[in-house]
Amino acid sequence: SSEDGPAVTLSVTAWVGHPASLEREDIPRAPIAVIPHEETQNSPNTKGDSPMNHVFEPLSKKPRAVILDTDIGPDCDDVGALVCLIDYAKKYGFPILGICNCTSNKVGTGTIDAVCRHCGIETPYLGQWSGEGFQDEPACHKYNDAVAEKFSEAYRNGTLKTADEVTFYRTLLAGAEDDSVMIITIGMFNTLAALLESAPDAISPLSGKELVQKKVSALVSMA
Repeated sequence: SSEDGPAVTLSVTAWVGHPASLEREDIPRAPIAVIPHEETQNSPNTKGDSPMNHVFEPLSKKPRAVILDTDIGPDCDDVGALVCLIDYAKKYGFPILGICNCTSNKVGTGTIDAVCRHCGIETPYLGQWSGEGFQDEPACHKYNDAVAEKFSEAYRNGTLKTADEVTFYRTLLAGAEDDSVMIITIGMFNTLAALLESAPDAISPLSGKELVQKKVSALVSMA
């Protein structure tokens, strides 16, 4: 939320935390942009009790499908976060629907593929920021070039498939059950902003905001 204006009205609770915090219940989590219940009840895309009134449930307690949004590449911390997420997915039995690279750094996406395969899972549906030059300067290629080139065969031979950020999110959310998806973002918010600004299309008759209202149960953001 911002002091300059109201938060976007979405039936989603955002929580501050790292993927590793999803297992623990003793870590404080601060709700962000909580919309009054009467507003969400009046939304045409919410039925009955609003998700905004629900207490946040860790994936260890209530497994949900997860989408990870990452700026993997400039630093190696997101590699560790992705490994943690994969480990928890195996432990608690929740699916990772997709992983979106919110930068223009294509070797970051190759690194995602390398990490997934190293951890013993099939690489899920991948998204890539469609803009150019965002976190793709030389300083953002410290380790990921070597990882992608050496350990991602699909990146190395040019067959690693990605969708642009809007297609990525709209496709996954359109195919999901209502109130069933947790989005974990450990990077920037540019890809989510593009989703929220997206209009109805061949993928879904709903706008980006409506898809989030209908499909997303929680947004977890590393602050």
